[in-house]
Amino acid sequence: MSEPETPGESPPMDILLDIPLQLSVELGRTRMTVSEVLRLGRGAVVELTKAAGEALDIFVNDRLVARGEAVVVGERYGVRITEIHNMGDRGRAAARAEG
Repeated sequence: MSEPETPGESPPMDILLDIPLQLSVELGRTRMTVSEVLRLGRGAVVELTKAAGEALDIFVNDRLVARGEAVVVGERYGVRITEIHNMGDRGRAAARAEG
């Protein structure tokens, strides 16, 4: 069991390390009408907004945190991180979104 905290002392960061997060990678987006979606079938190709070779967006809990490139790892896809948004940018973006 851990020792009780003294007033004004921050809790240890270790308690946060096991919190699950949702990580997702966005290949691209598109807008479609209901009728366009209903016409989709096996083999249909949906064109996305990102160009081939353009960096993929990496989100943690729906917040953009990095960009990367698609890679193949064995028989699965992966993403190689090429750019990490610095914490200051993320903090300012979060503050703008909330206020």
